Amino acid sequence: MADETFPDAPPYPPVPPLRGQTGEVDRRGVQGNHKGLGVGVKGWSAHGIGVVGQAEAMAPMVPDSVAIGVKGISFGRGKEDFGVLGESVWVAPGVKGDNSSTGPGVAGSGSTGPGVLGTSGYSAGVHGKALLSNSPGVHGEGTGGPGVLGTSQDGCGGVFESPKHGQIHLKPAEREFTPDGTPKLPRTGKLGELLAVLDPGGLSCSLWVCVSRNVTVGNHPAGWAAVELGPVVLGEV
Repeated sequence: MADETFPDAPPYPPVPPLRGQTGEVDRRGVQGNHKGLGVGVKGWSAHGIGVVGQAEAMAPMVPDSVAIGVKGISFGRGKEDFGVLGESVWVAPGVKGDNSSTGPGVAGSGSTGPGVLGTSGYSAGVHGKALLSNSPGVHGEGTGGPGVLGTSQDGCGGVFESPKHGQIHLKPAEREFTPDGTPKLPRTGKLGELLAVLDPGGLSCSLWVCVSRNVTVGNHPAGWAAVELGPVVLGEV
């Protein structure tokens, strides 16, 4: 008889447990195949975990060995042909990754496409949340391009909100200065690029905007203009 709590639950026949074991390289302890449109292997549990994958690294005993608990591979060419698909019908995530050490809970990599792609019909495509007070919710790092890029067809490229601090923090850069007190600014720059420069004393800064980009022909450097600000107002709250 099917479980009334789970309408789609299969019956509970007295089926003996299945176990597969091998010690040979490139051999599978358990393998399930399906030549049609069905499922090769399916795990189901009424109140526990349907499938658990576990691996123990053999290094340094076995050089170049890797320990992968679960691996999914897709040879399909369509956008819906996933190596691993996780689904949830309630508020819990479809896929969750945990790491009890210092590594990431989830890691994604792409050779020519994005490492991680998130889409949503009614909410944020990707949501990052930090539990520690001084940790960022999202950290973007670029080796040759921008660390974070935000674009929008109809709205703003980025929206920043903070009730207690400034919405955006430009960390002032340390630059060399000419004898007359002018900072030595970058030769390259993009139009509209903002640059905060730390003053020699280290207690104040100035703000500069790129108003003319550098031109390779003729080796013309970028042009920067100081942003004229009003009088200083001391904070009270």
